Amino acid sequence: MKSTLEAWFEGKPLIDVAQHTERKDPQGKFERGLQDPLPRTLRVVTEGFGFGLAIVAGALGAIVAAGRESEPEAIWDLPDDSARMLALLPLAIRYGAGTPSTIAWMRAGARPRVVAHLLDRLVGAPIGLDDKALHTWARVQLRNIATRQIEPATTDEERALVNAMVVSGAAI
Repeated sequence: MKSTLEAWFEGKPLIDVAQHTERKDPQGKFERGLQDPLPRTLRVVTEGFGFGLAIVAGALGAIVAAGRESEPEAIWDLPDDSARMLALLPLAIRYGAGTPSTIAWMRAGARPRVVAHLLDRLVGAPIGLDDKALHTWARVQLRNIATRQIEPATTDEERALVNAMVVSGAAI
C-alpha cells in the first residue's frame, strides 16, 4: 500500500497507480468490471485515500489542536513546517498531491492531478510563500497559461495535457 500511496502523491497516472495496487502490470487492461485494475484502483484512491485516509489525517490535526487547547505544556506545539504539513495532509491525500505547491495548483483549478503535478514541475513556485499566497500565485499562473501569456510545456505530450486543461476551462 505504501508504494500505491507514493505513486498517488507523485501524480502518477491512474494506470501507473494501478500497477502498485494490483502488483502486476495492468497495461492494456482497461475494462470497467468491478474486478478490473482501473475500477479497483479508483475505489482505492476515492474511498480509501480520498475519504477514509483523509478523515484519519484530519483527525490527527484535530487531536493536536485539542491537545494544544487543553494542555498548556509545549508537547503539542509543532514546528511551523510540521504544523503546515499536518494542516495540508487531508488535502494532500484527497488530491493526490504531495507538496504544498501541487496542492496550490489543484486548489487554483489545475485538474486533473497529473496536470497539477506537471505544472508544478514546469513552473516552479517561489520559495517561502504561505499557503494563501501560493494559491494566489498558482491562480495567476493558470490565468497566464490560459491566455497563452506563458507556455510552460516543452514536449508534445506536455502541450497536449496543458491544452486539454485550458480547453476544459479549468484554467480560467
